[in-house]
Amino acid sequence: MFVWSEEKIRFLKDASEYTPFNDALAARIAPHLPPNAHLLDAGCGLGYLSLALAPYCARVTAMDVSENALAVLRENIALSGVRNIDVREGDVFHLPEDCRFDAMVFCFFGSVSETLGCIRRHCRGKAVLLKKNWQTHRFTLRETPLARFTFAQTCAELRALGVPHESSTFFLDMGQPFRTPEDAAAFFRMNRRSAAPDAITVSEVSDRLTKTGDSRFPYYLPAERPVGMILINAKVLPDALNTNSKEEVLS
Repeated sequence: MFVWSEEKIRFLKDASEYTPFNDALAARIAPHLPPNAHLLDAGCGLGYLSLALAPYCARVTAMDVSENALAVLRENIALSGVRNIDVREGDVFHLPEDCRFDAMVFCFFGSVSETLGCIRRHCRGKAVLLKKNWQTHRFTLRETPLARFTFAQTCAELRALGVPHESSTFFLDMGQPFRTPEDAAAFFRMNRRSAAPDAITVSEVSDRLTKTGDSRFPYYLPAERPVGMILINAKVLPDALNTNSKEEVLS
């Protein structure tokens, strides 16, 4: 289960505010939203995508189980003055039956079975699934394969279930800015896939960093994120789906 630690929040907050990732992703999603949509951002995390989608929607419900993550969104809403985002703490896969949305977004979140069940119960129109279109963990020093829930795996599972869908792929920039090289080493230790947190040193990561000339974030870890986007129309879901519930593991 993914846990929003203070360290993870800090690093993702920095990346979300430094890179154009969420604005670019929202621009990709927007053409698939109906006019004046009430959108559910399912498992919204820190809520930067919710903020980026707000101008395209009449209303956004940003929902996550982590109050620590949602606190960042609440603070950003207060600072920005955005008025059409409803922040809701809770599990999107256990919504009341009478909750309905015009569209849904699942950004690197939710297994196929969880997602399809939620779409069937609560979506009037299209759902947008954003999936990892890479095969190895991006922020580890040594190449480590992703175990599951990639774009290719999701598309294969949807085909096996007979679920009509459209898909496309694209690349977006979302690297990681750092204040110090020590910060960079801590970031790689946080993302390690072994039980040796002290094994990663500054010297090991320094060659992967570029200097920015930015006084706030002098160092940057470039990373182009390949994204797979899947569109599912709730109105044409098959009547019967035989799926096994799984839980997304973020990487």
